This record gives sequence, structure tokens and C-alpha cells, in this order.
Amino acid sequence: MNISVECNKLLKCLNNFFPLETDDGKLLRISGKLKNLEKKLYLIGWYENKRSVDDSMWFINESNIVFLYMILREVKKLTNNSSIGYKKLAVSAGIYLAYSYVGAEISYPFKFLFEHATDIVREKFWDICINLGLKMSEDMLKYNTNYDTMYHELRIELIQNE
Repeated sequence: MNISVECNKLLKCLNNFFPLETDDGKLLRISGKLKNLEKKLYLIGWYENKRSVDDSMWFINESNIVFLYMILREVKKLTNNSSIGYKKLAVSAGIYLAYSYVGAEISYPFKFLFEHATDIVREKFWDICINLGLKMSEDMLKYNTNYDTMYHELRIELIQNE
């Protein structure tokens, strides 16, 4: 995948900021989840501009990673004492919220985040999305209106929190 060096650095920082474990104790990388999601969206033709898979990383760029960090910073606070399963669900909700807010399309299919989810899991996912959206709405708007300042402050914070 053609991702800039700086973007890879920020993805690594994001992985280190919010490490997730799988049920068998292995580390699940947020960057891998994002890259896998981008590939799936590309392969189903979600992105209108038909470019090669290597160039299709529409969401994965420095600005969007910093934006996602802002959301995941809140997710980390909200899930501090939660189960691994709930943390993974909340991270997925944060990713979905970020994609929906700053992504290249007006909405994204959430089925790729939960290919085998039960109705209960889906309901929890939407509850988390709504709560995160309400909690983060002001900050998301500030990110857009005061982009230069917020981007640089959050970027520095992400790198320092690695």
C-alpha cells in the first residue's frame, strides 16, 4: 500500500496509543483494521474513482488519522475498565464515526466492521456511535473550523502519547 512515511508513523503511534488484544491474547493493530477496511471498500466498488488497490487509501491520510485519534482518545477514556470485547466494539464505532464524518463518501457500510455480529452486538454498536457522536460533536466541528491549530496540537499529542 502506498502510504506516506509520516502517515505510517502516525498509524504506529495510534497502534501504541490504543493497543487491543484479541481473545487469544494477540495484539490487534488499529492500522491493520483500517487497511483491511479500505481494501474491502475498494473491492466492492465503494470508492467511485477507480484506482489501483495500492492507491485507494482514501481515508488513510495524516489528517484523518489525527481526527481518528481525537475520537479514540475519548473511546479510551470511556472504555478504561471495560472488557476486551467492548473495547473492540467501541474502537469500531469510533472508526465508523470518523469514516462517516470525514470520509470521501456520505456514509459507509458498517457490515465490514461486524461480518458475523448478532443483533445485540449491532445494537450496542449503534448505542456507542450515538453516544460518541453526541459527546464528540463539538470537538469534531472545532477540528473543521480550527483545523490548523487542532491538527497540529493533536498530532503532537498523538506522537508524544506513543
